[in-house]
Amino acid sequence: MGTETVRYVDTPVELVINGRRCQYAPMRMEWSFDPDGAPLHEEELEFTLEDEPANVLQIHMTEACNLRCSYCSHFKNPIKGTGALNADEVEMLLAEIRAMAPGGTVILHGGEPFLTPELTLRFAEASPVKTVIFTNGTLLTEEALARLKHTNALLLLSADGDPETTGVKRYGPRREDATADIFRGLELVRDSGVPFGIAMVAGFHNIDDISEQVAYLRDRIAPDSFGVQHEHYLARGEMDDIGPQRVAQMYTDLLAFSMDHGIYIDQLARRITPLARGRPLLKDCSACGTKRVYHPGGRWMNCTNNTEEDTSQHSWSKYLPLYTESCHGCIGIGICGGGCIADAKALNPGGFDPRHCESTRAIVRSVLERCEADPRLQTTDRAVLGEDYAHLVQGDGDPARSSAGHDAVEA
Repeated sequence: MGTETVRYVDTPVELVINGRRCQYAPMRMEWSFDPDGAPLHEEELEFTLEDEPANVLQIHMTEACNLRCSYCSHFKNPIKGTGALNADEVEMLLAEIRAMAPGGTVILHGGEPFLTPELTLRFAEASPVKTVIFTNGTLLTEEALARLKHTNALLLLSADGDPETTGVKRYGPRREDATADIFRGLELVRDSGVPFGIAMVAGFHNIDDISEQVAYLRDRIAPDSFGVQHEHYLARGEMDDIGPQRVAQMYTDLLAFSMDHGIYIDQLARRITPLARGRPLLKDCSACGTKRVYHPGGRWMNCTNNTEEDTSQHSWSKYLPLYTESCHGCIGIGICGGGCIADAKALNPGGFDPRHCESTRAIVRSVLERCEADPRLQTTDRAVLGEDYAHLVQGDGDPARSSAGHDAVEA
């Protein structure tokens, strides 16, 4: 396996936060609102990076789905597999699952995994590690959930807010209304005792009241965690053209909402955790070298949304801000990790997704604004910051504190 030492000169950046001068060292994620009395200094950092073995195994149980959500990157990008898993593939994948090392993650994906319910349950029951099942929830049964309670499974279900809002983008093959089935599934899981989160996609249908939509789902469904993701790249069809600044504003609004209500939101937790721990996030997605994705028919990839010719495990392992000169000095580099590289490659070849870039910078400023107003945080204090943002810090052993298979990979 290849090992490389990368040096980074971390030069403090001068900012004005709430009208006050602030120094901020982006890669160390250190700050000072007293630059004269407690200045930050330039420092050369050294990172040792190596090609890591895969610890995330994503299996597409089937390429089929009983819904046709308008923003689905599975159906709006080229299909990679041939339908469903055959008997030989099932045995091969069961061996792969059973061999997963401690700390790994199995992801059961689709299409819709519960179009093959017995096989999905069989894989979950065989898994010795955290097993994330992405499902629209409409095909779940009490019997299936009773079996999942005795496994390492975590369900990730999709809804974009209240039924009317969810129904704008999520529907059946001929635009049939599926909201009753979606919410029946959500309530079934809510009452089952199986850990679960809700994945929301932000678009024109919900971005202007996204906090209220999260609150609706919290009050009605009470998931363990939320994810709120802007749309992925679609090769076919049109994405909602929401500019980077509006996406960034959404995330800072959600951060304030999360702080007021103690709600875990995956995309924010992945940004706040490096700040609280003082360890930079060098890569944001396991597709950058630690994920393998299997599609029916024998195709292995690093990411199901990869539209490039090279889909090998380590093809994106060096496509990261640490290796990108134009990213150096950006105030977001310590919490960035590059975001979704599939989106970056498709939307901004040679660079990164501007929605992600703008959002990371906005989150840093939002945290610094909170620090400026707190006498305890005039200079870097990880313990106090960690207490303030405790509900967003990953890795405390609580299944709810999981980014559902796309865990931040830290240096």
